[in-house]
Amino acid sequence: MSNRCSIPTLRPRTQEVHKLQIERYRDLEINTMLLGDSMFEMLKGLASLCNVGIGGDRTQHVLWRLDQGLLDEIKVKKIILLIGTNNIQSDTSENICEGIIAIVNKIKEINPIINVIVLGILPRNDRKKTEKMNTRVREVNQYLKLHLSEFVDHSELFLIGNKVNTLLYEDHVHLNEEGYKIWCQALLEIS
Repeated sequence: MSNRCSIPTLRPRTQEVHKLQIERYRDLEINTMLLGDSMFEMLKGLASLCNVGIGGDRTQHVLWRLDQGLLDEIKVKKIILLIGTNNIQSDTSENICEGIIAIVNKIKEINPIINVIVLGILPRNDRKKTEKMNTRVREVNQYLKLHLSEFVDHSELFLIGNKVNTLLYEDHVHLNEEGYKIWCQALLEIS
């Protein structure tokens, strides 16, 4: 059976925003690109980085963007990849990992000299389903840590012990202003 997390898939909003992002960043000299979902799209305060986060994107949508020339149109030296939280509810940990690794492999196929840093999926604050969702998040992050040489997990920044620090979250997935300030500092250290 095929793994939808590894199959490039078009999503209407992805296509619209993808075109706008290419227009914005085309022909600029870019050191670091933030590639992923709404966690990056909502990020403020790192204007020096090329931010091509698209809310709602899953692994398969990032693969579609790569197939549509994202890295042909925007030249970068480093990519910080954060994707998978939108896959958590509907896909297995194994399939999500395969999708993320497929993205890394596709980037290296397009340009082998791009440095790709994969970020661990951040903990979720899904109230009634928090433990179930975060068990899957931990499984994905543990697998990626074992199988990728460039993997960074910022999860501990958003936990108190083993519990999500709800004071840093705006909703079930997204950080609030204080959460993003903390995360921006960590991102600057690896960009």
